[in-house]
Amino acid sequence: MKNSSFWLFVILAFVVFGLPAFAGPFGLDMGMTFDEVTSVCTTEPVPVGNNSYTVTPPNPHQDFETYVVQIHPTYGVYFIKAIGKRVTTSVYGTELHSAFTKIVTALEKTYGPAKTYDILRPGSIWDEPNDWMMALRKQERFLAAYWEERPEDLYQGDILNLGVMVDAITTNTGRIYLEYYSKDSIAAEEEEKAATDSVF
Repeated sequence: MKNSSFWLFVILAFVVFGLPAFAGPFGLDMGMTFDEVTSVCTTEPVPVGNNSYTVTPPNPHQDFETYVVQIHPTYGVYFIKAIGKRVTTSVYGTELHSAFTKIVTALEKTYGPAKTYDILRPGSIWDEPNDWMMALRKQERFLAAYWEERPEDLYQGDILNLGVMVDAITTNTGRIYLEYYSKDSIAAEEEEKAATDSVF
């Protein structure tokens, strides 16, 4: 009986006080308005153009240092991006690859299996093991994981798809990027493109 009373209280709290039923990535939910984002973030959002803002989310992750959201007037937050801290690595990319795998493994616990791609462009001269970071820096190597098709029971907070990718800053340092797209991201981007193109 006590357990039933507890859960009844939780349900009423969501209904009466409007508490979010799902805490999205870093404590941000897709669909949030600018004012809602401002209210949960620890600093004021800083505009960086194209409906984008850098924010300090309520639940930052230790491996990331910069967070960007895109907020549409109608759809609210439709894109969340986390930019990783610099990872010092060998020219073989071992440490960067390990950091990438750690993030992907953690995400798979919530979103299910990802499709991972580790591709070297055909004809690249940077094809030796010790060329791994150079190929990445020259944009001739591609390492990323995507969750584009997930079972419905693994959908979270209107997130349509997400991806993790890496980039080389130098041949000895790299960075990880994590991006989330909402179910409204395509409509929001199409509206923004139409508004931009209308000036011609």
